[in-house]
Parts: sequence; structure tokens; C-alpha cells
Amino acid sequence: YLASPFYRIFAVAPEPGKVKWTYDTHAVLKRLTQPELTSRGAAYWQVASPEAGRSCQKMVYVGTMDAKLHAVDADTGTLCPGFAKGGILDIDQWNKPDAKWPQSILQPPNVYKDTLFIGWAGKDWANKATPAGHVFAVDARTGKRKWTFNDVYEQDRANTGTANVRAAMSFDRA
Repeated sequence: YLASPFYRIFAVAPEPGKVKWTYDTHAVLKRLTQPELTSRGAAYWQVASPEAGRSCQKMVYVGTMDAKLHAVDADTGTLCPGFAKGGILDIDQWNKPDAKWPQSILQPPNVYKDTLFIGWAGKDWANKATPAGHVFAVDARTGKRKWTFNDVYEQDRANTGTANVRAAMSFDRA
């Protein structure tokens, strides 16, 4: 599974290397938060024991410049309707502390068991004041938010910022 800078996902069969399906987010192709269009990849998740013939047992996720996370069936490339609203999660709905800075999901979420860890990037390089930053954990099946981690303490937000996630994250399972 590959993601393009234009927020499309391609499923490529290893043998013979042909495209099986393509999914287009139809995202607005404008530089809303970054100086250029950027996508740092897609993420993959599957249930512990997939059942044959059931859709969305395996999903591929891609984010967009306008803060949308799309979840598509890994076998067909169609949106998974049980994830968020019709297969698309708008993380800007949770952007309360930093609402004046729009968010972008340019890096793929980290996947661990049934949780997606979503970082974001924003237009934090253009102004003296910057967003504090945070990470969201959501249910991989439904897109329902489990928790938010704020990177900067509330009392320190006036003095610092830009603690958001700019690239792929890693984690220690222990």
C-alpha cells in the first residue's frame, strides 16, 4: 500500500507489480498548513482473526492536509462506513486548545493492536505564537477517540509550542 502526495492510496500486487485498486480522498489540493503538498505514507491495520468475506476486517489509513483521516477496506479500496463518519475522521473536531491553527495529518498513524495513534502538523512555522501540540488515540475500527495527550503543560503554553508530531512516530510495546 502506497500513498501519494495528492492523498491517494495505491494497492500494488507484489507479483507482478500491478495496481489492484486506487483510492482518491478528493482532498483539497491547497497548501493549508505546509509550504507544499505532503503525504508521508499510509498505515495498515487488521483484526486479530479476520473472517473471510467480511469487509473492513483489514484497513488502510491515509491523512490529508485538511485534517481528515480516511479508512478504506484493504481488499477493495472502498471507504469503511463503520469508521467515524462514513469512513472519514475529521480530527479538527478535537482541536479545542489550538483552534486558531489548522491541523494536517501528513504522517500515517501508528498502529498498535486496535488503536491508532495520530499526530498532526500545522502552520506552526509562520508565526511567533505556535500551537502546543497533541497526539490522539482512536479506535482502529470506529475512529472513536480514546484519549488526547497534550505535549505541553497548560501553564507553559504561553511560553512555548510546536510540540506536535511532524514525522512518523515510534513506540515501545512494553
